[in-house]
Amino acid sequence: MSRRPAALSRLASVVVGLALVCASGVPARADTPLPPPATHTAVSPSKAVEAVSDAATQVTTVFRVVDGRREKAWAMPGWYRALHVADDGDHVVIGFDGLNLLPKAAPDDLVVLRFVRRGEVVAALTLIDVVRARTLLKPTVSHLAWRDAEGFDAEGRFFVQTLDGVRQVFEVATGKRIDVAPPPPTYATDLDRLAAWMTGTFSSEAQSKADPTYFDVRLHIAPVWTVRTDAKWFYVEQAIATSLDKPYRQRVYRLRALADGLFESQVFELKDPAAAVGAWAEANPLASLEPSALVDRPGCAVLLRAVDPSTFAGSTLGSQCASTFRGAAYATSEVTVTATGLVSWDRGYDAAGRQVWGAEKGGYRFERIATPAK
Repeated sequence: MSRRPAALSRLASVVVGLALVCASGVPARADTPLPPPATHTAVSPSKAVEAVSDAATQVTTVFRVVDGRREKAWAMPGWYRALHVADDGDHVVIGFDGLNLLPKAAPDDLVVLRFVRRGEVVAALTLIDVVRARTLLKPTVSHLAWRDAEGFDAEGRFFVQTLDGVRQVFEVATGKRIDVAPPPPTYATDLDRLAAWMTGTFSSEAQSKADPTYFDVRLHIAPVWTVRTDAKWFYVEQAIATSLDKPYRQRVYRLRALADGLFESQVFELKDPAAAVGAWAEANPLASLEPSALVDRPGCAVLLRAVDPSTFAGSTLGSQCASTFRGAAYATSEVTVTATGLVSWDRGYDAAGRQVWGAEKGGYRFERIATPAK
């Protein structure tokens, strides 16, 4: 018998055994029993590949999706509750059948992740490989919790986030750890979180390369007047990447919390913007100015709220933000803010509601490239 069928058989027998144990009472979350094995489909991040794990036949089949139709790529024996499929159609990752819960007596060498290429196990990671120390396990009523999340991220990389908030990224072809991200910072309030996510240097270079109708723009947002307690204040500077010393937009934002989870980012102009060029890079930007020296732009505030734990989004209100730029009567702004970047869609309209300036396909996607240390 060849080595490949033997490896497949061992893999199937191990996981099916775990499935039978889990189906008879080992819980998945909060010590509630796992549901019995049932056929399910895992979908790759791009939705170009699907893996169907059939509980009745105990076979898992990987399909490529072409024009809405499935084309079989390969199959392997076994049914797997925790199954993740990569975009390349060749690799899957099999997680622990108990999901995030382990038996209390789970040994350090218990395999919790298997990296598989076309049915062949290329790497098996144990509990101690991933968690690194048993002190990071959290006891439940009858089990041990070992992770918060696992799966493929938007970039097609496989990750595991353990209970300490550390996010580990693995190369799907080898199972090797290629990145370890520290726990995300914690914030006292949502206002602090939004302010931190807005702070930094951002670039639309990737978008401009994918779609030449967008310019390569650098966006700098730096905190100012940090001793003030009335709001969070920022100096904002935007410039084309090839003319960084000639910004086309300079503003000051005042960010404050309103009622019912709403946040207001009010927009101000500088009376002498030329004097502030490059101020974002200074240790104490706009130190010689006071808010009273700014020019308010009534109706141009962006109202934001948290739409989920990882996203703030909002916009200006209707046609309240007056603008005369390029024949416009008013301007609108739609903004989305995350920990990794922001999307900003500014448009101008004439009195008849026709768009006269701004991107037409969608907002500028600014990716974070630096967070200034203050």
